[in-house]
Amino acid sequence: MNHQLGSLLEAFLSDVSHPRGRVLSLLSEQGVTADQGILLRCVQAQPGMPLSSLAERLGLSLPSVSQMAERLVKLGYVTRREDPEDRRRKSLAVTPKAFRFLTAFRKVRAEELTLGTARLSAPTRRRLVSALEAALEELQGEPS
Repeated sequence: MNHQLGSLLEAFLSDVSHPRGRVLSLLSEQGVTADQGILLRCVQAQPGMPLSSLAERLGLSLPSVSQMAERLVKLGYVTRREDPEDRRRKSLAVTPKAFRFLTAFRKVRAEELTLGTARLSAPTRRRLVSALEAALEELQGEPS
């Protein structure tokens, strides 16, 4: 069932994503790769997480995450902080520039997904909204 769910989700997102390519354009305009965008979202969601933990969470090597972090520092999207107790331990924090970028990214992504699902019937969209709300509540640990 999980494999079927994964395949269905992948097919669904492929059908409704990027109808006009605005998300990809936004990433390109800002000089941010998709992986760097994912890293930014993780840093925003869990500020202060050590680079090693970010690497583990993303399934990437520490050198890869360090390189992405360095690029994001140069672009002004994150700041790097040393742990006061262990100076070898580094963490990242998003800057106001990153916050604005992530806000714009989410808005554009939501608009593209809305456009992509517009051809669904109203009853199907309502069922999809209900199913997604229930899934998100469960993932976030809230009772349905």
